[in-house]
Amino acid sequence: MQNITGARALTRVLAFLVLATAAGGGFASPADGVPAQFAHAALRIETTHGRRDFDVQVAQSDAEQELGLMWVRILPVDQGMIFPMNPPRVASFWMKNTYIPLDLLFLDRHGRIACIQAGKPLTLDIVTCAEPASAVLEIAGGQSSAQRIRVGDKVSWRAAH
Repeated sequence: MQNITGARALTRVLAFLVLATAAGGGFASPADGVPAQFAHAALRIETTHGRRDFDVQVAQSDAEQELGLMWVRILPVDQGMIFPMNPPRVASFWMKNTYIPLDLLFLDRHGRIACIQAGKPLTLDIVTCAEPASAVLEIAGGQSSAQRIRVGDKVSWRAAH
C-alpha cells in the first residue's frame, strides 16, 4: 500500500516537473547537465589587461538563486551566472550538486570585484566574502586567473535583448 501511494505521489511530481519544463519553467535537472535557462545579460569586466565579455544568466528569484549552476557539467569560458543581491549583503554559497569548479567574484556596491573565491565541486564548504556584495558572479573555475581578472576590476552588465 505504501509503495502504491508513494508511486502515485512520485508520478504526480514528475508530471508537474515535465509540464513546468514544457511550459518554459527552464529549471535544470540532474539529467540535463546544462545551466537552467534564466534571463540572460551581457556582462563586461574591465581589467588592467583589457575587457572581458561574458554571456551570463541572471539568477533573480530565490528559487533561481538556490538552483544556480547545480547539475551543470560544462560551462564555457565566456559564460557564467550572476546573482544580484538587493540590498547588498554578505553572501554565502556552497557547491552541493555543483559538478564543476567555479570562481566566485563578489561585487561591491560600486560594481567592483571585492573578493575572488574558488568553489570546489560537490562540497558543503562555505564560500563567502566579508564585504557586502551587490552581486556575485560565477564563472568557470580558473578563469579569473587565466583571464587576468583581479580584485578591484569593474563589472557591468545589461539585460540581453
